[in-house]
Formats: sequence, C-alpha cells, structure tokens
Amino acid sequence: MPHDTRRLRSTAAQLEGEFSAARQIWLQNLNLLAPNTTDPLLTTSPRRTKFNRDQRGRQGKALDTTGVRTTTRLKGAISSFVIPRGQEWVAYEVPRRLRNDFITRDNLDIHTGRLYDALVSSDFYSEQDAALDMSILLGNGILQTLESTPLLQGDGSTFTGFDFESVPPWDCVWRVGPKGKISFFRRQWSMSADEAFRFFNGRPGARVMQMLMRGTSAAEDNVVYNQYIYPNPDHIPGGPRISENMPWLSHWTHEDDEETVRVSGFMECPVTLFFWEKPTGQNTGRGIGHIARPLAAVLSSIRVKSLAALSWDMRPPWLQTEENSIPMQWGRNRTITLRDPEGFVPRPLHTESRYDAALEFGRQERDAMEKITMTEFF
Repeated sequence: MPHDTRRLRSTAAQLEGEFSAARQIWLQNLNLLAPNTTDPLLTTSPRRTKFNRDQRGRQGKALDTTGVRTTTRLKGAISSFVIPRGQEWVAYEVPRRLRNDFITRDNLDIHTGRLYDALVSSDFYSEQDAALDMSILLGNGILQTLESTPLLQGDGSTFTGFDFESVPPWDCVWRVGPKGKISFFRRQWSMSADEAFRFFNGRPGARVMQMLMRGTSAAEDNVVYNQYIYPNPDHIPGGPRISENMPWLSHWTHEDDEETVRVSGFMECPVTLFFWEKPTGQNTGRGIGHIARPLAAVLSSIRVKSLAALSWDMRPPWLQTEENSIPMQWGRNRTITLRDPEGFVPRPLHTESRYDAALEFGRQERDAMEKITMTEFF
C-alpha cells in the first residue's frame, strides 16, 4: 500500500545497516579531503544527535593540504565539463517528421531560451556543483527538486517554478532498482516548530501543534520529519492528474510517531543521484575520496610526526647525569649562570630524526595523490 507508514519505515530500517557503515567512511573522507565543510554540514544535519556527536573527533582533521588542493581542482574541472554554464547543454527530441519544420524549430528555440533563463535565475548551477562535489568525495551526490513557494499567478495557477537543493547523503537512505532507477528514497528534514508550521501551511501535525501551544521556547525546538519518495504502485496512466495518481509519491511523516503530515505527487522523480562509481549490487557509490583517503591519512600522519619531532629539536631537553646535576641561576637580562661540577658539560638531547627521508616519502605520496585525482590533466 502506498500510504502504509509502517512498511515505509521498515524499508528504511533495512537500509540503515548498509548506510551506517557508509557514513563512517564519508565522515573520514570529508575530514581528510574537505575539512572546512565537515562541521557546518554535520551541525545542520538531522542526524547530528544520532551520528555526528558520536563520530566527530574520532578521525582527525587533515594537516596536509595536498588532498584538499587536488580534489578541489578536480571538482572544479568536472563541474565545468558536466554542465557548462556558458554553453547550451539541453536539447529537445522531436519526431523525425518535424525536424525540418521551421515553426517547430523556432518554438523549441524559444522554449530552450526560457529554460536557460529559468536555470540561471534559480540556484540550479550552484547546487548541482555541490552535488557533484559530494559524488567525487563520497561517491554519492544528491540533487533534490522542490517546488517554489506557491503564489497566485495571472493565469490562475500557483506554480512559480522550482528550487534545487544539494542534500547531504548522510541525511538519506535509498535503494536503486532495475536500470539504475530509484525505487525508494527517504530524507530526514530538521526544522523548528515555527518553520514546520509555515512549511506545511499550518498543518505540521498534532505533536508540533502541541509544541506551538506551549509557547515561544517550545516553538524554537527542532523537530524531524521523514520524507519518503517512491513510485506510485496505484498509478493509472492517463488517469486524473491528482496527487494520489501521480507516477511518484512524496509521503511526509513525523519522526517520533510517524503521523502522516502531507502526501503529494510528482510526474517525475524529484531526486537525482550522482554516482562517481557504483559497485554492482550496492546502493551506495565509491568516489575519488575512497581512493585518496589512505594517502591523505598517511600525509597527515607524516606532518603530525614531523611537527612533533621538529618541536622537540627546536627546544630539546638537556641531558645530564643524576650525580652531576647542575644548579642553574637566572641572572639579569635572562642570562643563565652555570656552576660546572667536575667538568661535566650538559648537552641537548635531539631526536636524530631523518627529516630528509620524511620529505622524500612525502613527495612520493603527494605525486601519487596527484595521479589519483588526475590533477595532471587539468
């Protein structure tokens, strides 16, 4: 049944095992290859109390910038190749009998121009760049299409266009069906009770209404909703164009009690998944970050150890015997006066670190990182 919330929740729970392991790797990839994005994204995630609090700090942030620099160059190059902003990349397919019809071609040109104008005026390009970035680093990127705030138009409609959003993959679970198409998708949304009241047009659910009635402090508390997107099994082709008969359904429920808040429909799947590489039989992908992460960890480890040794060698401890301890007295201008017992000369204790070997090994690892991220081609 399309509106069976228990079945929807059970499907999402079955996928959690696979995605729980993937989230551990995603966090490590971000910490080592995009450390500046980790905290802001995880802080705003609905999963922050379930996942982020336990995992933050287990994997140290990157201290070597090679991985960050090379993956940033790769992301910029891929984004400009996939969907170039200055070139036409959308084409309409028409029947063969109309391909030489000048009126049809002129109309298509007009519609193409309108489409590009709409994309430029929206947040499509910035959000698709962010989704591509996630697919490179994590193997998975998500671009969700949302209907803009409805407003009454001159022709009587309330449609004002679409908004686009790059969704953090750790807020979602999904299942890929035959032909690589999405067969199930669940996203968790986090918002305040006040925002939920506006977002759901005054119908945020009984629990949230009770929070709003308790006062201002409760209205600012965060609530979590689940949005389930899946093919409509009861869709009748050619039937009435109502939400319940759309090819795709969007089912909103409250996280705590699974109360249904909204059910709507779409003609096409409103979610696009970006995979850098997808292993057969798995729902999650693999990205450049999976390959570059071990190298980034090694480079950061070399940097940590080199800094520790350098700190020691810059201010080494002084070696002396217990029997021949040397009393020291501070004089004026921070001079030290030593009384030398029995001719013993203290000496600094250095680490004897092979900085040259560390530098050479680091250079080799950085060369390998350049090849993995294909930076030499860009």
